[in-house]
Amino acid sequence: MTTKDYIAKLNKAERAINGKRFVGLSSQIGRKQFKRVFVKGLDAEGAPIKPEYSTNPIYIGPNQTPEKSTAKFYEGGYKEFKRALGRGKMVLFRLFSQMYLQSIVNPELRISDTGFVIATGMTYNAGNPKGKVDGLLDKYGDAFKFSDAERKEFTERAEQIVVDLFK
Repeated sequence: MTTKDYIAKLNKAERAINGKRFVGLSSQIGRKQFKRVFVKGLDAEGAPIKPEYSTNPIYIGPNQTPEKSTAKFYEGGYKEFKRALGRGKMVLFRLFSQMYLQSIVNPELRISDTGFVIATGMTYNAGNPKGKVDGLLDKYGDAFKFSDAERKEFTERAEQIVVDLFK
């Protein structure tokens, strides 16, 4: 291969490696990741995401519960209330449908001088107020990390994209 051919290949690779192929890969792996988190309720280690409900005493009014019979004062706090509903063994993020949809749709590509970053995030809005999103991510952010299998698949497929660029 001549120097001119090599430079042409590098220029072709530079144009192709602008990140768009990686956005598609990120979306595919992201869908698997968010299915794990939102549908199965599993963290990056494959364990159920355990809720960290407050045990501070709380009054739940009739308009604050799906079952009117559970409206009362709970000495054991929100944790006791969730137990009374027969819920609370694991966090079900799928109940936050806007959070789910906005997390896997339209990953954002950010290009810098040193490379690129593919970011997914959640938009704050009426259905996803800042406090709710930030609170959930502060408590359960580790659940959103790649599992070992997701990281391995992403790495292998990303490496293949780079190899294919130089063929």
